[in-house]
Amino acid sequence: MAMNLAKFITRLAFAGSLGLALVASSSPVSASAADANREALARLGGCISGGGEGDMLLLIDRSASLQRTDPENQRVEAAKYVVRQMSSVSKIYGWKMNVAIAGFDTHYQRKLDWQALGDQSLAEIESTIEGFRDANHGEDTDYWQAVDHARRDLAKRAGGEVERCPFVVWFTDGEFSIEPRQGGLDMSVASNRLPYDDRNDLSSPEKAAAGMAAGKRDLCRDGGVADQTRNQGIITLAVGLNGGGNPDFSLLKGIATGKGTTCGAITSPSPGAFFTADGIDGLYQAFDQIASPGQDPVVQESDTCASNAVCPAGTHRFVMDASIGSVHGLATTGAAGQKVVITGPNGKRVEFLPSSGKLQKTLSGANLTGDWLSDRSVSFDLKRSGDEGWVGEWGIAFVSPKSASGRAKSSLHLYGDLLPSATDAAQLTFRTGGESPAIKLGLARADGSPVDPATVTSDVVLGASIIQADQTVPLASQVSKSGLGVPIKADLTGLKPGSAVLRVTLDVTTTPWTSGGKTVPGTKLEAQARDYQIQLLPPGNYPVVQDRIDFGSTDKAGQVAAVLKLTGAGCAWLAEPTKVATSPEGIGDITIGSTAKSRESCSAGEVPLTLDVGQVGNGLVSGTITVESLPQDKSGEPVPATVAFGLDMQRPPDLPTLLWVLIAGTLLGVAVPVGLLYLLKYLTAVIPGDSVATASIRGQVTETISFVAAGVPLTAEDLSTSILNGASRRRVALAGGRTLLAKTGLAPTEPGYVVVEQPGLAAGGRTTASSVKGHARLPLAVQGNWCVALDQLNPSQGDVEITVFTAAGGAGLTDLLDDVRSNVGQFVAHLRKSLPDQSSPATSGSEWSTPASSVPAVDQWTTPIAGSSAWTGSAGSEGGNPAGASAVGPTAPAPDAGNDESW
Repeated sequence: MAMNLAKFITRLAFAGSLGLALVASSSPVSASAADANREALARLGGCISGGGEGDMLLLIDRSASLQRTDPENQRVEAAKYVVRQMSSVSKIYGWKMNVAIAGFDTHYQRKLDWQALGDQSLAEIESTIEGFRDANHGEDTDYWQAVDHARRDLAKRAGGEVERCPFVVWFTDGEFSIEPRQGGLDMSVASNRLPYDDRNDLSSPEKAAAGMAAGKRDLCRDGGVADQTRNQGIITLAVGLNGGGNPDFSLLKGIATGKGTTCGAITSPSPGAFFTADGIDGLYQAFDQIASPGQDPVVQESDTCASNAVCPAGTHRFVMDASIGSVHGLATTGAAGQKVVITGPNGKRVEFLPSSGKLQKTLSGANLTGDWLSDRSVSFDLKRSGDEGWVGEWGIAFVSPKSASGRAKSSLHLYGDLLPSATDAAQLTFRTGGESPAIKLGLARADGSPVDPATVTSDVVLGASIIQADQTVPLASQVSKSGLGVPIKADLTGLKPGSAVLRVTLDVTTTPWTSGGKTVPGTKLEAQARDYQIQLLPPGNYPVVQDRIDFGSTDKAGQVAAVLKLTGAGCAWLAEPTKVATSPEGIGDITIGSTAKSRESCSAGEVPLTLDVGQVGNGLVSGTITVESLPQDKSGEPVPATVAFGLDMQRPPDLPTLLWVLIAGTLLGVAVPVGLLYLLKYLTAVIPGDSVATASIRGQVTETISFVAAGVPLTAEDLSTSILNGASRRRVALAGGRTLLAKTGLAPTEPGYVVVEQPGLAAGGRTTASSVKGHARLPLAVQGNWCVALDQLNPSQGDVEITVFTAAGGAGLTDLLDDVRSNVGQFVAHLRKSLPDQSSPATSGSEWSTPASSVPAVDQWTTPIAGSSAWTGSAGSEGGNPAGASAVGPTAPAPDAGNDESW
């Protein structure tokens, strides 16, 4: 079901795409799907163009399947490309854009906090994206975690005086997937539990399938997580990478758009857009459009020219006039080894060959720069230096050295310094119940300065409308240059008091070009939309009711109070039953009440409200209430206003299973002091400090070579820091599919410790190594320790992964890296000695299967109860080297009683 990425680039732009015919491709898309995509992108583009700040959350898959679908990590280069282009375009139009980056697999992890996109932040943003090059070891592809946490992150940005334009750019290569866990999840760790199926330990394929079904159901039920995202005004742009496995992206499409797999009840206005990409060149085409707010590109597709010669059939043509200041292009050749030839209006040509590398040329009327992104994709920019040599017909030809092969595509963004405007819209007052004030349409520069229509040579057409929820009141359409500045009005009698949007659109066609008696029609650019946020006020003597109320967040059932503010003289009351749009599953009835509930109890200044929920859950409670108001003398008819509300809920973690065991044990006569001792052990078994910083590196370590023999190539700049607070002191999700889990230990006097859950047999500590059931074991104070893991698929000969743990800033990192260099060879050697004998008949059924009768059911890396070893340490030493212990190798394995976690 993958579609050609040439089609993708006709849609994934911020500003409104109001009329572009889709480019032909091998996988046609229905007109309704294309219209839905346009609608979502028009809303987003209009918001940014109208002065809102764009908040882009770049959400990147970290699942292990990427090792197969994107082995060269081209998604990293493509993502950096989109950030660079977005920064460039933001400069052109003076738009404000903010970027945050997160990864997801089994869990969601923020990798970069919000940064204002610009020259100062670009290096840090690109460095964070670079960190995803090795982030492809995640066990699951959990859509629920991705969507719910992305929603919460973006919702925190809402509010304030600046209009926010939130959206997610979501990249994944696979379907929603939850894998079974051998031995099951440790259900005593609250963060291990699935938020949507918290009693499921995933101990079998059937349980994993049930968990996945529960996640899909909670995502797509009416009022579920997808609807909660849409209700908060977040637009989802989802990109599915088809790496050859033909994944079923119908659920991804459903979450983004409501179509494909039916997902959610809020599908109007269109909640987002969905596209698939086939390979790296498709990704470049896709991400190129994300970086170009303001308009859709001019897209052309053709066969290529043969015999190293430019031909008409393989040339894409466009006309530029003096209104265009710069052009950004992305061209994809029909096959590797072909060249791109750019021809200016004066016939001068510049050739782009894959071997050219970065290009910088000065042409008559333009400066040209370019760079090859892959063996088929080239990016280039034209900047006007003068009208002569710039104005006229340009051509982009695709030329093969021998016979023609493949289809070539070009995507051009023509940036004109010309935007639609509604003169003095911010100073106008709009009231319901009659006509709007007089509105004058005009043209403006990117810096906001007005443009005299008489100086514009291009053909321009403007339109305007007022939009409130699903109601649209047209103001004008097909307004030409001669009609600009003429006052227009709208009938507002059908709208309610509250927020609305004044949307102004602009269509531009460049000036036709005549040469040698031949006239070439101008190039039609796609419509630009600009949204002005306006407030529709009630009649003059009525109070103004705020149109949204936030009940905050809670982790409890019961009542939450808030106050609805009124501005001006008069009073108001809660008039109708609550209309709930979204809610967590299973929380029971939701009602909003007030002491002001009738004309007689009408409240002045503010209306007290209480929201009552029966049970606590995970997700957003949202909907609308109706409030009616009267003037100060309470005369006249009540004026209704619709008020949106929201309450974010998060179910607190249940008490660990051991507490219930202790209660039962106490009832059966277990001594209370023992229970208190275990409770104290549990309360103190947390990772200390404010943060933990980690960094990982992979390479070859054998009996004769070590890739860190000359030093470990890590610096403090390579560290990724996770903040510790609350539940995160017991469980910390790290990059690369690793998780730190704090454990109490079974023995009453055994100190707590940390297990590093990650793929591959592992051990950890410092100078001495310890392991629990194949996972690295560290002291609770993990900072200042390290671990090493064998390759999951080739443990005996593959690369190993070293992970270091420090405090924020890398305190003590130099000494820690010296310890790694000195001891990693011994750690790896002993890990490999513990592997099953692959030549033994006992392993014939499975690479890792070993009958219980063939080896002791113990772990030679675990901490023994009695005795000591330089490799395991004593039970009370926290992995240290006890006095008198040998520094050679592990002693005979001891029973694993001290490492049976029951918490």
